[in-house]
Amino acid sequence: MAQSLSRREKKTFLLTVLLFFSVLAVFAAVRSFIAGGNHIVTTSLAYTSARDSVVAEGIVIRSDKLISASQNGLTMMLVKDGEKVAKSDNLAVTFSESSRMEEYQKGIALQKTADNWRRILSQSVGTFDISNVNATLYESLISLSADNAVSSVEGTHTQSALDAVVTRSHVLGADDAISTRIAELDAESSKLLAAAGTPRYVSTSFAGYFSFATDGLEETLTFSKAESITADQVKEKLDEPLSLSSDRHIGRVVTGYQWYYAAMIPSSKAQEMKVGMTYTLTFPMFSVKGVLKKTENSSDGGFLCVFLVSEKIQNVVSERKLDGEIVFNDYEGYQVPKSCVRIETNDAGEKVLGVFVIRGRRCVFMTIDILLEKENYYIVRADLSDNSGLYLNDTLVLSGKNLYDGMVIN
Repeated sequence: MAQSLSRREKKTFLLTVLLFFSVLAVFAAVRSFIAGGNHIVTTSLAYTSARDSVVAEGIVIRSDKLISASQNGLTMMLVKDGEKVAKSDNLAVTFSESSRMEEYQKGIALQKTADNWRRILSQSVGTFDISNVNATLYESLISLSADNAVSSVEGTHTQSALDAVVTRSHVLGADDAISTRIAELDAESSKLLAAAGTPRYVSTSFAGYFSFATDGLEETLTFSKAESITADQVKEKLDEPLSLSSDRHIGRVVTGYQWYYAAMIPSSKAQEMKVGMTYTLTFPMFSVKGVLKKTENSSDGGFLCVFLVSEKIQNVVSERKLDGEIVFNDYEGYQVPKSCVRIETNDAGEKVLGVFVIRGRRCVFMTIDILLEKENYYIVRADLSDNSGLYLNDTLVLSGKNLYDGMVIN
């Protein structure tokens, strides 16, 4: 059985414990004194990239040529939205009755099938690999069986499967049967087109890109007057709801290869905009270069920038209101949190910006050259060949009191 401690032994034990904790307290105090009485918080220096830019809200101004719709009958479009068209191309065809339109649609579909099969027959058998042909046929049949909505020869999967069958038959030497079927398709197509009657086409007198979208602004927001538009006019158009349909027009053709982007930005960025300079304009799906042609203040404190763009007009043939980003510059360098940056006096008595970093057991002050200010950090110049400057992954001091260059840190 353990024996209880005597009074003297208990006293000795307590004195030993007190002495131990006293030594710890003195040691901690010494450490605190050496570190300047500080609790120092640090972070690692990282390399990053960012852009100096401003968000813009704007409108697109193109050279638009409206295409009038037929006042009588039904209209069937022959071109797709965004498709490039040539002068005198047929854009649509009109019919007096729905039955005639249906016959025309079926006749055109059969005609396309016959033409496609003729193209297959014109190809040399040696250009086909039977294993690839079989694989294509298998994939098209799987797609056809999975698509229950497709049940006619006009269906995409149906046509793909038929083309694959014809290709395989051509490779296996069944050209006579294919030629017979093509003749049947031609005869059936001719019969349907004859029953549909003589079509009345809607053609274009302009070459360019076709768009279904019409908003009623084509005759007011004209390309020739884009550089005379005012900031208040742009603001008004941005605030107005767009009407994206018209009974009087089937669409429009966008001519030329240039377009304007009239954008509103905060007036705080006005001093950075220089007429005649080229800027990068970034939109959700693409980026272009635009030459700044005009600037103007609006009555509500906004700032208008009108850019002339000479590329990628096909991306904006159906756009009117378009939000984007105007890029002034792209930067790369070290990312320094704003809480790290301090103002110190150098040996010449000048005030300089810099950061404290931990090198060994000392706190060292390093000057910085700020390239770009963001919300919570700066991008500072990074010279990766300079051994006397900041290093990647340096330990930056985020917070600490009474810091000075050369301060000993435990």
